[in-house]
Amino acid sequence: MSGKEKKDKENKQNKNENNEAQQEVKENYQDCASEETAEQPAKEAQEDKTEYYINLAKRVQADFDNYRRRNASVYADALMEGKLEVIKGLLPVIDNLDRAIEGEKENSGSLFDGVKMIRKQLDDLLNALGVEEIGAQGEAFDPNFHNAVMQSDCAEGQKPGEIAEVLIKGYKLGDKVIRHTMVRVTK
Repeated sequence: MSGKEKKDKENKQNKNENNEAQQEVKENYQDCASEETAEQPAKEAQEDKTEYYINLAKRVQADFDNYRRRNASVYADALMEGKLEVIKGLLPVIDNLDRAIEGEKENSGSLFDGVKMIRKQLDDLLNALGVEEIGAQGEAFDPNFHNAVMQSDCAEGQKPGEIAEVLIKGYKLGDKVIRHTMVRVTK
């Protein structure tokens, strides 16, 4: 072999080696790139899953807060309705005690004193529950609180539309009227 042929053969070998080295570099690069891209979707999937569970926990917490608020409201309404039913049941008893006291004013015996004490205890109980009497003689008539069952002419010192007489006492609990006051109104 001549020197030229040797050189050509060496050049071919070097080219082949260079091509093989380049091929190997390309394969390594592709392997690394594929590993990075395989890791990247896994990371994104994990982040998406984490975000999903965090949002789910937030929704569950909000639902529970709404449930607690709603139940507190239902409980308060039920408590108020229970109070109103008991108070409505007591009102006729109170009216009868008032009639008994009114009928026996001149007679002051132990029975009379006992009835007055019972009436005072009922007043204290109603006050403790937050119940207030509405409508007194001399006040202006208000259809939201009073029920006019009679009318009369104005007496001396009275104005038209004023309560002349309270026939049956009315009561309210907070802003809610339990029973309207039955009154006689001046015209």
